Amino acid sequence: IPNDLVYAMDGSIYFSDLRFRNPPPNPARTDFSALYQITPQGKVRVVSRDCERPNGMALTANQQKLYLADSGPCTLWVYDIAADGALKNGHLFADMSSDRTGVPDGLKTDEDGNIWVAGPRGIWVFNARGEHLGIIALAEGPTNCCWGGDFRELYVTAGSSVYKIATHVNGTRTY
Repeated sequence: IPNDLVYAMDGSIYFSDLRFRNPPPNPARTDFSALYQITPQGKVRVVSRDCERPNGMALTANQQKLYLADSGPCTLWVYDIAADGALKNGHLFADMSSDRTGVPDGLKTDEDGNIWVAGPRGIWVFNARGEHLGIIALAEGPTNCCWGGDFRELYVTAGSSVYKIATHVNGTRTY
């Protein structure tokens, strides 16, 4: 079941398929979680099976990298994007383990190269080197986020609320 997606300027669509834990057998579905690409020509292909529970994703402003949240071990991955849209050089980018309830979920990037991730306690912010810059604490666990307004406002969905956070950076204009 598709979970999250991002649209690239070349016409590719990347989406995560987050398998339920212990799903009932169904021959019409895959038996693994994966990250997929729908190519500009309409072909669907698996581009990564690295993550246990692939979830939210985002492209960098120059669309040369894709970040992916893995809700299983609470980590973030980063991939280089090849000329044909395939993913390569995937590796662990950051650890989001916490003693608080929650897992990395939706995420976005900004034009300065930072990554904003809905996670335990709030929105976690990392720089392009994977250094944890801090957490914007929220009253409830966030599930997703997106840039809005003039792309300097981060909208965050949570259990029963939607938050609007003013920032001092420009959000990446990807969808």
